[in-house]
Amino acid sequence: MVEVTRPKALARKRVEEGALEKGFDVPVCCQIWEESERGWGTKSDGYSLHLSLEDRDIFVKKANDDQHAYFVSRGLGVGQVPDEYSRTSGEPYFTTVEASVLAELQRVTMSGHNGLRVWDGPAPKRVRSF
Repeated sequence: MVEVTRPKALARKRVEEGALEKGFDVPVCCQIWEESERGWGTKSDGYSLHLSLEDRDIFVKKANDDQHAYFVSRGLGVGQVPDEYSRTSGEPYFTTVEASVLAELQRVTMSGHNGLRVWDGPAPKRVRSF
């Protein structure tokens, strides 16, 4: 029988087994973001890291809901497109991160944020797709 392990469970298992101390990589989900600005087009808007695809989905929904609420509070009407907004770009993928980044990702996930948004530096390399 083949055991199917979800990324979040695999990450937790690898940490429990001491994978970080032994130098093994722990897979996490990476999502690229872009900013769209009227008259200027799109540009990179960082990336986010998640322990699982489910965490990524929750994170993206909350980010979109919060962004929508902000625009509504500023008077943007139904069907109107804001002058500038952030959105996901492309499909999420597996990557690996340093132990310190993984520890921070675990901390923010356990506090209910479902991910870590990073605006500076290039996104981590793709290890494999989902």
